[in-house]
Amino acid sequence: MHQSLVAEVAGAAASAPEPTRLARRRALLQQVMRDVELRCSDMALTPERVAIEFGMSVRALHQLFELSDHSFHEFLTRTRLACAHAMLRDPGSRHVGTAEIGFAVGFRETSTFYRRFRQQYGDAPGAVRSAAQGGPPPPPAAVTLR
Repeated sequence: MHQSLVAEVAGAAASAPEPTRLARRRALLQQVMRDVELRCSDMALTPERVAIEFGMSVRALHQLFELSDHSFHEFLTRTRLACAHAMLRDPGSRHVGTAEIGFAVGFRETSTFYRRFRQQYGDAPGAVRSAAQGGPPPPPAAVTLR
């Protein structure tokens, strides 16, 4: 799902042969990005954890992301938003609330999820869902008061 995002950010379509060191760094960046994509929903995913798991310092991780157009945090946020966007468009996820989707893809705060989603896609999560499903979502179940 996110292979094009990794290739785009990592600059995989280089036109000239790269020196070996740079090629290794780009390959490592792609490995890190794939790992982040696979675990993006983990709210505890931090640069510190990723750096340790790849045997590097946090500074080295951030320097690695300098090969791309995005910082580690920007890439993680874009990946989480792409997963949320896919869930919102999936008819099988229609029963899941938009806030729950935000939590499911790794956002800790609903307001942050809604704000970042709107910045990325130009619309609110509910509007994207509604457009994908061909109309407004079903009304909430009626509550009977006693």
